[in-house]
Amino acid sequence: KTRLRNRGLGLQLEHRPTARYEVFVTAFQSSDRFRLDDRPGLSSGPTFSDRQVAVGGGLVFKIARQFRVTFETGAIVDRRVAVYTRDDDRLDSSGGDVSPYFALRGEFRP
Repeated sequence: KTRLRNRGLGLQLEHRPTARYEVFVTAFQSSDRFRLDDRPGLSSGPTFSDRQVAVGGGLVFKIARQFRVTFETGAIVDRRVAVYTRDDDRLDSSGGDVSPYFALRGEFRP
């Protein structure tokens, strides 16, 4: 059984060869934005933004009917961090090098 799903701003292609195992490949963009404390020398209400594009793949093991474990690995292929004023004027930004990522997740689905 094979299916294509959305994952945030991206896609995930999944293949389930058996009822207990699933493999997948994925590519997606994620971002976070945080309001920073006011600091001397900065305008009030600055925000920090972290946007990244990742590609990867993984395995899902269905341990029991309601519990599964997922191992995922891949690379962050594009990353941009920036600091903005309250009015969304960019104060500074920087890019990042390609870097690996690993994730181990446990899910309980009632």
